[in-house]
Amino acid sequence: MTNLSLRNIWFRKDNVDVWHNIPNRYAANSETKINMGEGSILVNGISSLTEMINGSNFFMIPPGETTIVINPSNWVNHPLEIEYSWEENYL
Repeated sequence: MTNLSLRNIWFRKDNVDVWHNIPNRYAANSETKINMGEGSILVNGISSLTEMINGSNFFMIPPGETTIVINPSNWVNHPLEIEYSWEENYL
């Protein structure tokens, strides 16, 4: 045998009560932009449609008053910085 290489290692840890030090999906100060009209998702300026959950759809905000509720995970311990913007279209 002249060539010995390890090409893949897959590790799985089962039967644990708590996972520690799981890295956050997004780095600090990441910016996510979702454009409902174009059907696009940008994470730090890079297209990332893989962020969309299977079976979900982009939605339009109907005319009139609309309430949008954001529920962060229970481990979030600081206020979120969220900005909404929209453009009115006249038909």
